[in-house]
Amino acid sequence: VQREVAARLAAGPGGKEYGSLTLWVGHRYSVEIKCIVPPEAFRPPPKVDSALILLKALDSPRVEVPDEEVYFGLIRAAFSMRRKTILNNLRSWRPPGSSSPAGGPPGDEPPDWPGILETAEIETRRRAETLSAEDFARIARAITPRAPGP
Repeated sequence: VQREVAARLAAGPGGKEYGSLTLWVGHRYSVEIKCIVPPEAFRPPPKVDSALILLKALDSPRVEVPDEEVYFGLIRAAFSMRRKTILNNLRSWRPPGSSSPAGGPPGDEPPDWPGILETAEIETRRRAETLSAEDFARIARAITPRAPGP
C-alpha cells in the first residue's frame, strides 16, 4: 500500500495519521509495517513510497462493545471535523435507533452528551485523535449499556 496509508493503519492516538481508518482496521486486526518499498522497485516507478504491511486477525475484537454499529458510528461522528472537540462533533450525531435531530417524537430529547462523556470518563474538550479504542468503547458502552444478565 502507499506509505501514507500504512502510516494511517499503524498509527497510535495523538498523531495526525491516527483516525477512523486506524480504529476500524485495528478493531479486528493488528497492523505491522514490515518494510518500506521505494518507487524504484516498480516499473514504471510511482511518485510515492510504498509499504508492505502485515495484518493479523485478532482472536477477538480489540475492545468489547455492546453494539458495533454504535461504536463505528460514534467513531465516524467523532472524526467528522478533526479540529472540533469530541463534544462538538457528537452534538449533531444520533446513535442508531434514536430519533433524528428534527422530526422526532414530541418530547424526544437528544442524547445527553456531556453526561455520556462524563460516565465514560472522557473530558469534553478532547479531540477525537487523542482518544484510544478503549476510550471510544467506554463512550459506546455509556450510550448502549448492557442488558442485565439472567
